[in-house]
Amino acid sequence: MIIVRKYLGLFLGKDILKMETERLIIDRIKENDKEDYFYNISNDKKVLETFICKYVEKIEDFDFSPYLDNKTLFAIRLKETKKLIGIILYFDYENEKCEIGYGIGSTYWNKGYVTEAVKAFIDYCFKKLDVKKVYASFFSGNIASKRVMEKNGMVFDHLSLKELTYLGVERDLIYYSIKKELDIKSFSKYYDVLYLNDDDVMMIYDLCYNNDLYYKYYPPMVSIDSIKEDMNALPKEKAVNDKYYVGYFDDNELIAILDLIDKYNSNDKVLIGFFMVDKKYQNNGIGSKIIEELCDYIRSMNRNVIRLGFAFRNEKARSFWKKNDFLEIENNKILNKKEYDNIIILEKDIRK
Repeated sequence: MIIVRKYLGLFLGKDILKMETERLIIDRIKENDKEDYFYNISNDKKVLETFICKYVEKIEDFDFSPYLDNKTLFAIRLKETKKLIGIILYFDYENEKCEIGYGIGSTYWNKGYVTEAVKAFIDYCFKKLDVKKVYASFFSGNIASKRVMEKNGMVFDHLSLKELTYLGVERDLIYYSIKKELDIKSFSKYYDVLYLNDDDVMMIYDLCYNNDLYYKYYPPMVSIDSIKEDMNALPKEKAVNDKYYVGYFDDNELIAILDLIDKYNSNDKVLIGFFMVDKKYQNNGIGSKIIEELCDYIRSMNRNVIRLGFAFRNEKARSFWKKNDFLEIENNKILNKKEYDNIIILEKDIRK
């Protein structure tokens, strides 16, 4: 079943992660990372002041094996060199939540690398670990780490006074957190709803490529790169916890894709950025059933309005959304940078 497809890698300890951002790669620690790990983490005294780790003076005294064996610890690498410049990890993974920690060599501070890595890793925790809440903490006074968390949508959670003694000093820890408010398992009673990620790109591509009518009115044609871009695309001022890029599965078959942004412009509004049903399942009510269930669940979560847009020449899209009681509120408005067509904006007040 589809649940096995998603979690088998976690149960078997397989290498299920290789995440790429604009400038970074996040993947498993490798044997040839020993020297970079030593100089950027274990031998960097500036890192020692902000990140809990054991300082090692000489590389010949550095025991690298515990880091190689840690399946929750990952390397942060520069794309251009593939060299390890930092690390990121998760721990206390239970009850649908986990904590993350990170450190990066002081040579690479103030370049935005940590913010970039943390954004990708929070997304990993939500999608791969299926947690609802992600925590992180920093020593009182560490303003740089505080800013990394804030830039990624994390908010103050709690203060833990004198939580530990580190480098001979009792330390206060300030905890920030970020959470998913919507439960994708409740999006549908008829289908399995799961987060889509890089492992699913080819099945997404096949579904989209066969829907050529959509791209006739909303070019360019789908590509692997455009799918990866859409997976990570966010409106301005939104964080990864508000994005739900999901697939609807009937057994192991992907039958529909939904890209939803929660709390779009206001706390009671959501945005459907993309919705597509497999061509062979269209015109038999499946799309409408999915949207009806979604509206019911979104209403139960105290959201009042769903907004979306479509290319104005796409009469099939207009007919579908009209049938599902969405009303036109604006036209001639561009929702993204693809300024080749006018977009019709629709909304549905789901309180009615």
